[in-house]
Amino acid sequence: MARYPIRATDGQVLAYHCRDDGPGGKRMWWEQPDGTLGLGGIRTEDLPLFGAAAGHRWDPDTPIIVVEGEKAAHALAHAGWQVVGTVTGAAGCPSRESLMPLIGMTAILWPDADDAGRQHMLRVAAHLGDEGNGITAYTRWIDWPEAPPGGDAADALADGVNVEALVAGAMPVVGDVPDDPPPRLHETVQRPPRRDVSPDLPIDRFNAAVGVSAVLAQEYGLDVAPGRTVRCPAHEDRHASLSVMRDDRRVYCFAPGCDLNDGGRGADAWALQQFASGGAR
Repeated sequence: MARYPIRATDGQVLAYHCRDDGPGGKRMWWEQPDGTLGLGGIRTEDLPLFGAAAGHRWDPDTPIIVVEGEKAAHALAHAGWQVVGTVTGAAGCPSRESLMPLIGMTAILWPDADDAGRQHMLRVAAHLGDEGNGITAYTRWIDWPEAPPGGDAADALADGVNVEALVAGAMPVVGDVPDDPPPRLHETVQRPPRRDVSPDLPIDRFNAAVGVSAVLAQEYGLDVAPGRTVRCPAHEDRHASLSVMRDDRRVYCFAPGCDLNDGGRGADAWALQQFASGGAR
């Protein structure tokens, strides 16, 4: 039996996903950290991706593989790949907030070799979006033509498949990506879209000259390096949920109702300073 810890960005275990591959087939269940069965009301869509707590160690220039389930993710991680696993099962889909640790990364989706697995990853692709219009910098798709029915990355490694070749040959996502993916589980009040600004306005000069980590240090006393995650100063935060992007130009809070989430847009240095001073964004 395997017990996979599902961790928040600060490393705290939120739940265990237990798996028993016995003679009668696969059996899976959830346990809370104290051993209580179930998730205590938490929806699987809201849980972090398996492996996302290691995001502060990711190389932004190396793609991250997205697979279904902890077993496949665990196998790829032990083989040295940057990887996360969805924890919802094929019938579900992580919320956009759960996928936000992938912001700016090149994501390579590796579906299980069955219809349910492909549909699952198409829903993930719909949340991630296309280049410049979603969470990731770019989204690609692995096709393993020789995969057995239901075969996943763990099976590929066990069969000695050249994973590097599969990753190198990953293609743009193919299939009917839903035009209207499932809504976020915690929709916030709709804000009007931000206005376009001229490069000559002070806001852009400020953002070009000042990184968000400098504003966090000066206004909030938070010493955080780009690419790391800290407790968000904009709300009561039991777990670190504010992520500083590696380019030091934006912060994103994973809490959907937080002003520094702002409907998934996050905040630049100017907006972060305005929030600290109580000004309008």
